[in-house]
Amino acid sequence: MATWQPKSDEAVGKNEPLGRRLFDEPMLAGANEATSYDGLDLRNFEETRGREFSLDRLGRSGVDNRVVSYLLPRAHAAAAKFAVAKTFNGWAVLRTHKLINPPKGARLPVVASPIAGDGLAENLYHAHAILPEGGDAASYSSALHLRSYLQNTAGCIRCATTPHARSRDRAGYWQSSNASRERP
Repeated sequence: MATWQPKSDEAVGKNEPLGRRLFDEPMLAGANEATSYDGLDLRNFEETRGREFSLDRLGRSGVDNRVVSYLLPRAHAAAAKFAVAKTFNGWAVLRTHKLINPPKGARLPVVASPIAGDGLAENLYHAHAILPEGGDAASYSSALHLRSYLQNTAGCIRCATTPHARSRDRAGYWQSSNASRERP
């Protein structure tokens, strides 16, 4: 069976699984012994580049492993592009209808926005949700709502770490819909 490739003008379906990339975030210096938060890090849901909340389309009606295989090297490359390389930990996944008709907060329209480019710069499966206007307060509120949607109603696709990441190991990361953590 051929890999699903959405057309550039094809709307995002209401049951499509969407994934937000999860990267490790630095801990406070000296906080290695502190108890860590068992949920998703809010910093993964704060969009600092504008009102377009970046997402990956992971399949037509369910997570498609061939699509994930296409996106995985792109996500690892994106992790290496941060000022200090990060580890790509996978995607927090939810269905489109959870964004366009959420139980709380503003409705977030989801728009297909494939990225043209060469090699790993290209992403045929890119989409974005449009965040509400309102400055920093609205941005923070949106991040809280998005994390809540993803943490309470979604799953997570775990991935191997990237070789470009800093050598420090994370204590663990969110792996399932009940937000439990693995401990080394």
